[in-house]
Amino acid sequence: MGFLRRLLGLGRKEQSDSSRHASAASTAIAPALSTPSFPFPLVSVPGAEAVVAWRRYQTEWRKEGASAVVLGDADELKIRADLLASEPVQVSALLSAAANTTAAAFFRAREAEYIENELVVEPGQWPASAVPPSPLTAHTDVGSGQPKPVVYLAKIPTPHTWEVPAYLNAGGWNDCPDPASQVAVLKYWHDKHGAEIYSLTGDVLECLVTRPPSTRQAALALAQEQFLFCADVVHQGTESIEVLAATLLNSEVWYFWWD
Repeated sequence: MGFLRRLLGLGRKEQSDSSRHASAASTAIAPALSTPSFPFPLVSVPGAEAVVAWRRYQTEWRKEGASAVVLGDADELKIRADLLASEPVQVSALLSAAANTTAAAFFRAREAEYIENELVVEPGQWPASAVPPSPLTAHTDVGSGQPKPVVYLAKIPTPHTWEVPAYLNAGGWNDCPDPASQVAVLKYWHDKHGAEIYSLTGDVLECLVTRPPSTRQAALALAQEQFLFCADVVHQGTESIEVLAATLLNSEVWYFWWD
């Protein structure tokens, strides 16, 4: 139920106008002595300013051929740092593998896998009342919904946010797609919906979207794709493709979580 509440934004206090429009001026290069060693440059920001800061750095760094991604607080950053230190990343090999597959091929393979393992959900009904879209969560505390004191953004050396999973070696465990598959699917969603990775924090991936589905039919088609990409958002969240689709309709935020 905690996951469902987080996915649907229930019990979360609205951001104040001041935090929503907060200046990113207080961001600072993360002090080396207070953060784990990390293979990419880091910037620390107050959680309340994370979204504004991400937009600012994404605009600035893209001109330099880089992308911004929120990695969460110090504990989440250390987990990612330890993973990268223990498993050297072959970025070029992962990007090559991604270029040799397609989102359509991934979806077909995943659908066959779900059918074989009886993970497909039965058709449901479109919600009778409006369902709130998913909120961005990487910069907030899951329990209280309040902004974390500090979160970290990494400067990843690619202008394409869909390539971030390859640089961070994200995925490939349990039902979470391997990095190359994530790159292929996220590029497809970027081309179709303008999806940009906002955060990658352990078992959570969040995107900001400039061209979300605007009709029920389009939202349902996208929800089916997202279910194949991340079954947990349905099995342990919305419980139906139709409710997931309702959260995606005209929503600029996408949320994925793997158990």
